[in-house]
Parts: sequence; C-alpha cells; structure tokens
Amino acid sequence: PAEVYGMGSDGMIPEQTQFQRGLNLLMACLAGGNLVVGPGVIDSDMAASAAQLVIDDEAVAIVRRLAQGIRVDEGTLAVDAINRVGPRGHFLMEEHTLQFLKTGELIHTEIFDRDRREDWLAKGAKNLEQKAREKAQAILSVHQVPPLPDDVVKELRCIVATAEK
Repeated sequence: PAEVYGMGSDGMIPEQTQFQRGLNLLMACLAGGNLVVGPGVIDSDMAASAAQLVIDDEAVAIVRRLAQGIRVDEGTLAVDAINRVGPRGHFLMEEHTLQFLKTGELIHTEIFDRDRREDWLAKGAKNLEQKAREKAQAILSVHQVPPLPDDVVKELRCIVATAEK
C-alpha cells in the first residue's frame, strides 16, 4: 500500500473545497497512492463531516475507476458495431453498448446529479450537500456497530487496568 493524503482543502466555500479535494485526490491516485487519507475532514482538517465523507466516498470511487485507465482493444473499439450502425445511427441498443454498460465501463454515481434539468427540478432540485446529508443520515439511522469479541474486550480491560496502576 502507498498511503497518500488526497482529500485536503483550505477552501471556505463548497465549490472551492470540492474542486481542491477532487484535484488533490486525482493527483494522489495518479501518483500511485492507493490508501487515501482524509475523507470526511473539513476546515483544514480541524473537523469532520458525515456529509463530506459521503461525497468523498463517491469521489474516491470515481477516481479509482479513472486511474484504472481506458482499455483500448478489439473488444472496446467496437469497429463491427460502428460499421453496422453507420453514419447518423445510434449505439444505444447495440449488444456491444449494453455489454459494456454492464461491465463497469460507465461510472455510476448516486449523489452527483446526471439528470436533465427538468428531471432534477421534479425531484426537488437538491444540491450535492443536501443529497450527501440525506444519504449520511440514512446510513447512520440503520448502522449498528457489531460488539467486540470477548477476548478483545478482556484485553482492553487489562490494558486499562495496567494504565491505571
């Protein structure tokens, strides 16, 4: 593993903060980092935010996918499909297109909006922070921390008892 600090920002407004975080993350991952430190931290690392952690989680997934690169070979070039569809045709129902949509070539997002404006407005016109807060609250509302194994609890009690002496 190569640990990198890739989520820092000293921005005071959300747009600057997200832009800096994204660029820092991209550079860290492209440089070979695969253990990214800093998701969820805000205010120059003086605080943490569950909503920011949700945003960062999706950003890390996107950047990791980008860092894999774009495969270019006989299968991905789709020369047969291009010849079959021809000029002014579309590829949406081509088997080749459907195959690659299912195999992860397309980056799917949950909180970054890709809807048309009309659809976004119809869904309540929520911004990124609102969607991230809602997702964080949904996760936290159902999350249950599993209990520690008995041997771990026993060891921790021993450590505390030793420290108290």
